[in-house]
Amino acid sequence: MPRPTQPYVSTWQGWLYVAFVIDVFARRIVGWRVSCSMRTEFVLDALEQALYARQPERDRSLIHHSDSKNARASCS
Repeated sequence: MPRPTQPYVSTWQGWLYVAFVIDVFARRIVGWRVSCSMRTEFVLDALEQALYARQPERDRSLIHHSDSKNARASCS
């Protein structure tokens, strides 16, 4: 059984991958996505949802930290 920090969960139909974006200051989830495959796109979708929800361009301050221990992706 995976530890709670791993980005996947077991379901009756197989494994699902999850991506959460947390606003640490507000202490809440501001973006999330679930996928049946671990691809960069679904993680970026979660980040886009968080950006839409928090709209950081108002004060131009945003820090994003990825803490994935078993999968890494980067984009520029």
